[in-house]
Amino acid sequence: MPAACFDINSVSQAFKQSVALRGGQSAFDLMRKDLATRMEFSQREIGVEAGSEEAELLSALGFTVTSNR
Repeated sequence: MPAACFDINSVSQAFKQSVALRGGQSAFDLMRKDLATRMEFSQREIGVEAGSEEAELLSALGFTVTSNR
């Protein structure tokens, strides 16, 4: 099954907005549940170009993050 590819910046921005609006851990949980229901995020393995901050965010959201560097 191929890895899903998407814009990491949009995920990061959506996460930051969610935290700003709702605050704290509950915002994180709501965002993770929302991402799990969206087709483009339904796979747990993704292919993106990401720095360490983005990789940590994706890992926290439950995705498997690997490096090919």
